[in-house]
Parts: sequence; structure tokens; C-alpha cells
Amino acid sequence: MLIKSLKKYGLLSSDYVDTPMVEKNKLDEGLQGTPVDAILYRGMIGSLMYLTSSRPDLIYAVCLCARYQAKPTEKHLNATQIMQDVRILDAVHQEALNS
Repeated sequence: MLIKSLKKYGLLSSDYVDTPMVEKNKLDEGLQGTPVDAILYRGMIGSLMYLTSSRPDLIYAVCLCARYQAKPTEKHLNATQIMQDVRILDAVHQEALNS
């Protein structure tokens, strides 16, 4: 499921980050931001919610981003992509590269 999600959203070759969200990141409604496809955003949030069952350290960050599913902007999409870039398992990434 993880590899399928990474391929679906074009994040298989993304760089790794140590933490799911930057501590100083201020995520708000961002009403002046450029709107993005809400269906794409909801799909990404859904994939991340699936991961929270095995990665409880992602729960806070995923729920923070999930608040903005009604009118997501580029700011919200970028925050979600940062979480998708988190190193989940080296073995999973290696498996994806080898397949």
C-alpha cells in the first residue's frame, strides 16, 4: 500500500526528512493562497491516515493537515508532501527502487 501511494503521488524519488513537520511551520487556512485540487489533497490525507496505524508519530502532523480538506491551498499541499517525504522504512524504499 505504501509503495502504491508513493507512486500514485509521484513521491517515490523524494528526499528524506527526519521529522514529519518543521516545528516552526505555521499552518493556517491560507485564504489568500492558490487553491489546489481538493480531491488530490484528500487522497493524500487518506493515504497518510492509513500510515498512522503503524506510525503514531505522524498523527499530529496528519491531523493538522486534515483540518484544511475543504479548501486546500498550495501551502497545505506542500506540508502534506513534506510528510509523504518522511523516511518511513528504508526497506520499503529499497523495495520500491528494486521493483
